[in-house]
Amino acid sequence: MHLREFRRLAVLLSTLLVVFFALTGCQEVPFSEQMKDSIESYASSQMLPTRGLGATFAELDFFGLTKASRSVYYVYGWCMVAEVDRELKVVSAESLPMKFTIRRQFFGYKVVDHETPRSGAQYAVDIKTIIPAEHQQRLFDYPKQQTDLEQRVLDKARAHYR
Repeated sequence: MHLREFRRLAVLLSTLLVVFFALTGCQEVPFSEQMKDSIESYASSQMLPTRGLGATFAELDFFGLTKASRSVYYVYGWCMVAEVDRELKVVSAESLPMKFTIRRQFFGYKVVDHETPRSGAQYAVDIKTIIPAEHQQRLFDYPKQQTDLEQRVLDKARAHYR
């Protein structure tokens, strides 16, 4: 085998390995806009009982991502879901910490489940069960912070009603 043929073979094998690792999920996957879009689409269509007075929109503040298996991820964050009428008034809303289970598909991601903490005395217990320790303090502090979450929901509504 000549040196030129050996180099071609080495390049071909390297390319095949890169493609193999990309398709089998052997590399870490960062949180992406595609994941965020899938979560917000799911949240706006599945999570808030609406009154039929407007359209429903969702926004997520991302806190972390855990790989559960080759194609399943847990996404942690604070999510606001709101039904907004044509006058850009919030008709109903919920804003709370969430754990979303998403599955990587051939084209994109699909949310397959979500978990939220119960209210009252069970809230802190559920946070510790649902959310990994490294994100818990941020979630406990989140309601005290000024965020643009509601404004982002209203911006989506504004764009929708134009």
